[in-house]
Amino acid sequence: MDFPYKIYVYNLPPALNENIVKEITKTNHVTKGMMTASGLGREIAKMGKYEDMSIRDTFQFSLEVIMHQKMLNSPYRTLDPDAADFFYVPAYTALRCIVKDKDCQSCLFNRFLSALVSFLQQQPYFKEKRPHFSAIGKIHRELADFECPYLLYPVMKELTFFAIEKEAALEPGAGGNLLVHQAAQSLIVMPYPSYIHFTANTASVMGYGSQRTVFALLPVAHPEESTLSTKLSAQFNGSTTYSYGKYFRNYKHGQYDMIHVNTDARDNEIMIRKTISWMTHSTFCLHPPGESSTRRSFYDSILCGCIPVIFIDKAIPYAFPSSLDYSKFSVGIKQIDILQGKNIGDILRSINPNVVKQLQRNLDIISQRMQYSVPKANVPDAIDIALLELAKTIEDTENEKDEKKKLM
Repeated sequence: MDFPYKIYVYNLPPALNENIVKEITKTNHVTKGMMTASGLGREIAKMGKYEDMSIRDTFQFSLEVIMHQKMLNSPYRTLDPDAADFFYVPAYTALRCIVKDKDCQSCLFNRFLSALVSFLQQQPYFKEKRPHFSAIGKIHRELADFECPYLLYPVMKELTFFAIEKEAALEPGAGGNLLVHQAAQSLIVMPYPSYIHFTANTASVMGYGSQRTVFALLPVAHPEESTLSTKLSAQFNGSTTYSYGKYFRNYKHGQYDMIHVNTDARDNEIMIRKTISWMTHSTFCLHPPGESSTRRSFYDSILCGCIPVIFIDKAIPYAFPSSLDYSKFSVGIKQIDILQGKNIGDILRSINPNVVKQLQRNLDIISQRMQYSVPKANVPDAIDIALLELAKTIEDTENEKDEKKKLM
């Protein structure tokens, strides 16, 4: 479906976006290469039958930069605010939170927030409560704390946000960060920016690592201390820090079919190549929760054709849960089953081989919508679903207003 609306992109003061990127590249050498190419990062390599997928040093919290550039180049963009249906606010809020001030982090952010609120309150379309939206590149709860209380401000309740993760709703009587839930405005969950980006409509994950010599892969960049991760690790018959190629040069081919790989490396490029080399040769990729409910590696595995295995007890926490049927391209397992002693290998081997093949075919279909295509490639991506969900959010709100009027 085409997005049937027009979007106006605000021209914010550079201190609210562009200057923050410049500050990051000066103060943090790790993220320097990640801020190039409209937020997708420097290219490391190409892959795919037609070299139509670009592997890049993409920062996992670069959604704000990516969204900004996508909106500037969107076919739905209008330069006439009077003709606009939606207004995009390109504030780099999460990046502002990442850049630390050793003397007063809250002071630094408060200056940013004050300038942003002042700008919005001067805009006639914002005063008229026309639909506004923005992006936040960090997880939900990290923008509702003392250092970065962005979502706690009343003004922000007027915006719809594209975010990489949304905090699960609290059940009655449950604990948790109440401030986060008080700040739970309209959030549309987007994919984490993966390392892989399509450059053409021909891109396909079906041919990658067609020799899937690894049955199940547990990729971990930073070993977690959770009970679930520990239980899973104990069930794997191989463990390594090697790349796929080096591992199978040193061990008899096929000796281990369930491998726990530590993908961490001092050099970011080596880490990315290692991660992708393993995922493109694995049938199932496991993604137990880490510091939060979701993992960036979930999206990496989709784009490598590796069936993601997620451990869920409630609703799907990943992107576009209302638009996508996750059972068609991933495997969901209850955490309690593993904690009570069930073996992950036995569970996965019990899946009919024909079902596995169908999951792989569906991965190929859905992969385009789980990535951010390279600038000017004109390839549909995650932005398209996000905009349709944005339209639905606004349309549902209008329908509710109409229903209330009928009852009056």
